Parts: sequence; C-alpha cells; structure tokens
Amino acid sequence: MPACATSPLTLALEAMPYETEWWRVSDWCGQRIHSKTALPLLRDGVGGPAPLAAAAVRHDARYRHWQFKLRDDLRWDDARRLTAEDYRRTIRVICRDPGNRFRTLLSDLAGFAAYTRGQSEYLGVHCPAPDRLACDLGQANRFFAHLLCAIALSPMHPVDPQRSAGPYRLLQRDDEGCHLGINPHFCLEPAANAFGTLHFRRIAHDGTASAYSRKHVDVSADTALVYPLYAAASLSRDFYRCHDGMMLLLAAGGRFTELAEPLRRQLTYACDRETLRHHLHDVPAVATSYHRPLGTGGAPDGRAALAPASQRIRIAYEDFYPNRQIVEELRRQWARHGWSLEAVQEGYGQRIANTHLRLEIRVSLKSTPLLLYRADLARGLLPQAADLRARELYTRLTAGAGADDVLYAGLDTLLQAHGIAIPLLELPQGFFVREGIDPDSVFRVGSFVSAV
Repeated sequence: MPACATSPLTLALEAMPYETEWWRVSDWCGQRIHSKTALPLLRDGVGGPAPLAAAAVRHDARYRHWQFKLRDDLRWDDARRLTAEDYRRTIRVICRDPGNRFRTLLSDLAGFAAYTRGQSEYLGVHCPAPDRLACDLGQANRFFAHLLCAIALSPMHPVDPQRSAGPYRLLQRDDEGCHLGINPHFCLEPAANAFGTLHFRRIAHDGTASAYSRKHVDVSADTALVYPLYAAASLSRDFYRCHDGMMLLLAAGGRFTELAEPLRRQLTYACDRETLRHHLHDVPAVATSYHRPLGTGGAPDGRAALAPASQRIRIAYEDFYPNRQIVEELRRQWARHGWSLEAVQEGYGQRIANTHLRLEIRVSLKSTPLLLYRADLARGLLPQAADLRARELYTRLTAGAGADDVLYAGLDTLLQAHGIAIPLLELPQGFFVREGIDPDSVFRVGSFVSAV
C-alpha cells in the first residue's frame, strides 16, 4: 500500500544515539536522526558544498577570511528569527567541549588553541551583521566551507539548546526511539508533501529486514542488511541502494605505539582485501586508499618483506555486521604470519582504549576525503620526519598549492607505510522503503521526508 504523508512514518535504526546533546552526536544512527532536525550553513554534495541556510559564501584569495550570508527567511520552531549569532554560538560551544569529536574541524580558526585551553576569549568567528557569519583562519584552508557542512555545526538556540531550525523538531526520545514532528516555520521547501511525523524506532540486529517485511517499519535500517541478501534485495522494486563513502578500516588504538615500527609497516600488506570482499559475497568494494581514484594509494608493495613472527595483536570492534566477520577473516589471514589476533568486542560508542587497533567505519565528505586525513594527522602518531612531511603535504593541499591527486597520494603513502590508516573495504548502504516515499529525501540533510 502506498505511503500517505498524513500518516506517521516509521524508520528503523540499529541503535539509539549514545549522546543526548545534538552538537556531540557522531554515531551513524544519531546522525541519521539529526539529519532531519539539523540546519548547517551548507549541505554536502558530490560537487562540493551546496547552499542551505547560507545564501552566499565569499572568501579572500588566500582562503584565510570567509563570510557566509544567511537567508533572510529562516526561523526557529518557536518562530524566532534565526541569526548568524546562533551559528557562532555553536562554534564557540564546540571549541570549548574537550570531548567533542567535531572540535578539530574548527582548529584552523584564528585563536583556536588558546581559546580551547581557556587562556583567551578570542576566537576567529564573529558576526558583522545579523545575517552574516565571518570566520578568520590562522592558516589557509580552501576546504573550510566543506567542513561547515557537518550537521553538528547547526545553529544553537539562545534560550533552549534543544530547539530546532531544521525541517523537524524533537518531540520525544526514549530508549526505544525518537519521535520528530514537523517544524511549522521551516521554509526552505514546501511542506505540502512532507510526512508530518517521523518515528525512528530501534530494531536491533534486523539483518534480514524482517521488521520491514512484517510492516513494523516503513523504512528499514540502511546498514543492517546482511550481504547474502543483497543480490535478491537489489531486484526488489522497493530496495534503494546508495553509496555515501562509508569506509571500513583498521585504525590505531590506544596501545598502537606498543607495536614495533617494522610490524606497523607490515600491517597494511598483511590484509588480503580481495579475500575479505569475497568472504562478504563480493558486495563491498576493495579500498586501498582514502582517495578512490588512486587505487593503491601509491604505497610500495611490501608483501614480499613479510616474514612469520610471533605477535599478539588486540583489535576492538563494535558488534555490528559485518565487523565480526571481518575480524574472523583477518584472524585467519594473519595466522599465516604467526600473528595472533585477539578480538575485543565493544559496546555501542564504548571505544575501548587498551587495544592496538580498532576496526572502524568512517565517512568523509562526498567531494573530498579530507576529513579522513585530517583525523589521522590530528592524532600525531607518525614518526617525526614522516609527520613533518605529511603536514607539509596537507598544508599544500588546503592552500591549493599543488595537484590534488599527487598530494592525496603522498598522504596515503605516509599513513599506510606506518600503519596509521589501513583502508579495507568500501561498504554500501541500502534500505527498503515503502511505495509512496521519496527515497532520496529520507536522509537528506535539511529536507522533509516527502511522499511521491
């Protein structure tokens, strides 16, 4: 039966967000919910940032001074006018929040270091007019507008931080789900075909989409479907397959530095990605680089140098499909080199620190893998000479001083040669969506979920 916009829409989630403040929500499920209440200045797209709350973006020739002009028809869900100060407020809060995973996005702002340490009240963000946000950077960054696509950088209400300026507002949240209602003052698109109520419902371990087939939900979880079912699912008229650049990789854990440098160099080459892919029914794509067009990422082939040696390596992973299957296949592969893989299962959002590596899923921007490099460099785990070279390449990249492909390749080579970043697979997403629902609108940031 076709969906009707006057009826509540139920969407499945694998888990509930483990953060309650929206400006800290970084997990996949939490981002899905917040995509419907958020209103960042810009919306991420394959071609780069697109206007959302910001009607225009300007920068100087050196990418040091940026100005964002807001639309003049934006309103909070209480009808209060939205202003540039509301975005400035979010930025200042995040920069003073030591546990916030989005804080490093803003590290190029002038005065960032002293402000975050509480040594100064100056931060390079101000409002020259009610509808203008100006950002002054300490160093050039031509991708700065890309970074402001993060939904955590949505505006913060001056009185009630839980108020929304996005298409929907939070009505109720409990352990089993979130209820969102339409923001009556949202004006970026017509509400005529919008679903007025969204219910994000926790459906744990629903790898067969049985909740959808039993009509308990209208949209299945977009990362839950097990890969043996993908071939059959793709033939279904109500299955929508998408790719948001979701990458599965091995990242440095809290005990990474305990691994000897020669072993770190060997980690990249000890992973047989084609076998991993085949083990998962050939559904994911092989990832050997953060920068997809480069293929191998420019790293030298070190497989011939691998020699069996006794080593115990602890890997943490969250118990979501296909993490356990990946860990078990890596255990078999690494045993050939004499390496013993000890798997440590984490709770959702737990991030156990006492492991050498973590199996992680990360998503960067659609138009650039910049965030992946930025996250790894921020940890400071490269040896001194390699770190200096990597930061030089990164600075040239953000300043536009060189060919992007060459600079990306250099960064890939350095990170992989030292085991800092070991991309494994690109994971697809896909969900069943009831007839009458526009699948493109389901998780699009700053948009209503619409009927068709």
